[in-house]
Amino acid sequence: MARLQTLGLDLRKLSNLTVEERLAFNVSLRMFTRSIVIQRRVEDLQLGIESYQKKLNLTRPDTYRSDLKRREAYTAYSNPRGFIYQNKDKKNRLMWIDELHKFSDGTLNDVRSALDDRLKGIRMQYLPSTIWRKGDKDRAAAMIQGIEKMLKTRRIMSILEKFVGGRLYEGDLRMLQRTI
Repeated sequence: MARLQTLGLDLRKLSNLTVEERLAFNVSLRMFTRSIVIQRRVEDLQLGIESYQKKLNLTRPDTYRSDLKRREAYTAYSNPRGFIYQNKDKKNRLMWIDELHKFSDGTLNDVRSALDDRLKGIRMQYLPSTIWRKGDKDRAAAMIQGIEKMLKTRRIMSILEKFVGGRLYEGDLRMLQRTI
């Protein structure tokens, strides 16, 4: 009840509604939520470009540079600004903060945890032992913050999709707990 009051809803006002009005309210609330989810899906598909084009231009992230082989993984890259990470094939790839939406949740979680370990000074076997400058630490903190924001947004949208019936519950209620 306190949760609904913080959202600005008062249960006493809803209890005054008739059964038909409650059903209509419930249907309109679900339709509104569904329209938000659909709008978000369209924006995700169009990668933030709103247009009426019939074909979508989905591009893969440009993660390869010729000099990445010589560089250590999980270090800052200057031009373009980003971080070098290792993919599943143990090859160095580049992740830009502008293109986080193009990476999977697993890749984002791996990079976030590695950067977080590096930032906190935890020495792991897979992490390089080079010393970071203050600028590298600031850039890593910004990248971690961007990754966490992207992952949280994806979890919230997934929960909303499940709420309106666009996605099935697969017994994974941990997503709901992590988001709240």
